[in-house]
Parts: sequence; C-alpha cells; structure tokens
Amino acid sequence: MTTKRRKAIRSSGWRTDMFIGFPDGLLVIFFTTQILHTRNMSVQTFYNLHYGFLVVGAIIMFIATYRANKGHDDDGLLSTDERNKLEKLALGDDTIHTIADEMEKDEVKWQQQIQQEQVQLADYSFWHAVRSAFFTMLFFVVGGFVPLFAYLADENFVGASRESICISLVALIVFAYAKAKMANLRALPIMTRNIFMGLLVLLASYCLSVAF
Repeated sequence: MTTKRRKAIRSSGWRTDMFIGFPDGLLVIFFTTQILHTRNMSVQTFYNLHYGFLVVGAIIMFIATYRANKGHDDDGLLSTDERNKLEKLALGDDTIHTIADEMEKDEVKWQQQIQQEQVQLADYSFWHAVRSAFFTMLFFVVGGFVPLFAYLADENFVGASRESICISLVALIVFAYAKAKMANLRALPIMTRNIFMGLLVLLASYCLSVAF
C-alpha cells in the first residue's frame, strides 16, 4: 500500500509570512486600542488587555498558518468512504454521480487556477510549516506594536490615540509600498487598499465606541 504525499500551498519565505502577519496584527490592535482607549480603566489594565490580545492573536496566527502549510491528503474527488456514507443516506445513484461530477469539476478548476497563478505545490515539511507559522506569528506581534507604541510612550491616551492613528496609517502605506516592490506589483492599488482598510477599521471602532 503506497502512502500519498501530502501537498500544500507553501509559504515562499519570510516575505510571505510578513505579508500575512504584519497587517493583521496592526489592524487588530489598531481596532482594539481605538475602542478601549476611552474606556474607564487603568493604564496598566489597558496595557495588560492588549498584551493578552497579542498573545491570543499570535497563537491563532501560528495555528492557522501551520495548518495552511500542512496541507491535506484529499485529492478533491469523491472517495470510496464518502461514497459509502452517501449511499447510507439513501441517496439515489444519480444524485451521488452528480455530486462526484461536481467535485471533479471543482478540482479541475482548482488545478487550473493554481497553474494560472503559478502557485507551486510542495511536499509537506514539518519544520517548514513550523518556521512559517513562527515568523507569521512574530510579524503579527510586530505589527500589533505599531499602533500600541503611542500608548506605551504617552499615558495621555487622548493624545496617544491621535499619534497612533497617524503612525498606523503611515505604516500601512509604507508596508504597501514595500510589499509592492518585493512582489513586483503596482504600488498604488495596494496602498489605496491598505488606506481604505485602515480608515474602515477606524470608522468601525468609532461607531462601536459611540454605540457602547
């Protein structure tokens, strides 16, 4: 009996990990700081909450990235076990054949998309998956400290909030430009999208602060 090698869409290195982790960390902590800085709590409580957010977020990023790099054994087609389970549900042969056909079409489309995007599938590597997950987690934490830094430097949270907004938006623009250069993409669309995301997070945090 031969064992099928697990295939996965693999991180191409620390740059990919940065592209994923840094903006997520920045936007998450940008959102929470804007909501909580006006709340009636001590400075240390504010800090502790955000250290907790960073830890929890980093763990989630590690697990999610590891699973993404781990891949799966499924070939996208209807397996014998799945077919037997469908038969136990008293589904007709026509229905089962339709499900199998649709799964096969989806798999063909997926393979075509991978070829068009020139995405490389590689054999699963435990250490590669762990390394990618670690760096994504690390960049998440680094990104999270960008909006948090102003509050750590200035305990006057009203002023720190304005500084944090400026720092975060500038960081998103710089990150977008760097990402475009590293990935050989047009900078303007990425910068525009990042600014939009930052302003959207700011608007959402403001609306929640007013509502609650």
